[in-house]
Amino acid sequence: MIASISLSGISQPPVPSVPLSAIVPYPSKPGRFAVMVAQEHAGKWTASLREVQLGATHESSIAVVGVQPGEKVIAVGAQLSTDGERIEVIP
Repeated sequence: MIASISLSGISQPPVPSVPLSAIVPYPSKPGRFAVMVAQEHAGKWTASLREVQLGATHESSIAVVGVQPGEKVIAVGAQLSTDGERIEVIP
């Protein structure tokens, strides 16, 4: 049997997604989550903790609210990074 459905309602804008490995627990807020965003200041990169709201998962990625498209999110070693730590970005 083949069926087709259509869902109507309020459409929501697309939300960026990140690898599941980028999600870390927010240290001072139990039950909340964050990502480490790589930020450049005067040619030097640092890790910056950013609280996010989790959305739907798809395979090994998860939608997040709180990150803008194009921002660099630390996916490898995010659990070991600390807020304000100097990092090296490998293109």
